Amino acid sequence: MGCGAGLQGAVMSLGRASHVTFVDVSEAAVKNTAKNIRKFGLKKTLVLKSNLFKKITAVTDVIVFNHPFFPAKPFPKIPISKSMLDEGTLIQRFLIDAKKYLKKGGIIIMPYFDLAGQKNDPEVQGQKFGYFVKVGYRRKINTGLQRGEVKIIQLNLNYE
Repeated sequence: MGCGAGLQGAVMSLGRASHVTFVDVSEAAVKNTAKNIRKFGLKKTLVLKSNLFKKITAVTDVIVFNHPFFPAKPFPKIPISKSMLDEGTLIQRFLIDAKKYLKKGGIIIMPYFDLAGQKNDPEVQGQKFGYFVKVGYRRKINTGLQRGEVKIIQLNLNYE
């Protein structure tokens, strides 16, 4: 979800994933992903232009969501694509809808960059929407224009 150029999904496809569906709202991202699928000779893949789950019908074991990394108001002097800006509404929609598409015992993996703020932080928002949250990776970036904390977060539903 939010596949961009499709690199995360390509790694999953080259690994042990039995099927990978690449989804993005951007036509350019969908075209770029399709090009990369052909380039790497990936099999058992599907590329969809969709606003989150609108065109998804299957439930799955793993969802990777590459959501916006920045708040709705961009920072001065930092070039940011408009598709990477959001004030927290997209992650909320995702967390509500993802429950319908995640198999029991399945996981969601979300990268996060702290410039997006708490409204876009899956560690914070996941708990609010009934997910068990585990931070699998955390690192502080101290160089370059985009400095801050980077995390990779795993979410799964709290089944009783």
